[in-house]
Amino acid sequence: MRIFNIVITWQRTPASPITLEQVMTAISDFAAKQEAFNAAIGADIDALVAANTAVAADTDAISSSIAGIATDIVNLNATIAALQSSTAITPADQAALNNLAATGDALRAKADAAAANVAALKDKADAATAAAAALDAQTPPAAPAA
Repeated sequence: MRIFNIVITWQRTPASPITLEQVMTAISDFAAKQEAFNAAIGADIDALVAANTAVAADTDAISSSIAGIATDIVNLNATIAALQSSTAITPADQAALNNLAATGDALRAKADAAAANVAALKDKADAATAAAAALDAQTPPAAPAA
């Protein structure tokens, strides 16, 4: 019985051989592009974190403001109920009525400010969404080809 060992080798011979210097240059160029990409990604991540932090802070401030408005409304309702149960208007009742009007105006200003803050929060949330989209759109550099 005969065993034949046939080895076929194929070697691609480039038109011009690639030198070590060319390989090192390609690697160095790629590393520079990758570092630039990493820096851009880092900046986008920092922007996204800052935008999300601003949104969270504004959300907390708006929540606190709305809680304050709710407390003011409860207090106004209590004052109105007390005045409605009064049989005659005393000087103290008149002062309470005057204070009630001023407090109502201040409450309206707080509510208007809260509404403006909600609109500003939407703008910040939109900016955070745009920052996230910019981060997603980043494309890393292509690896060097032979």
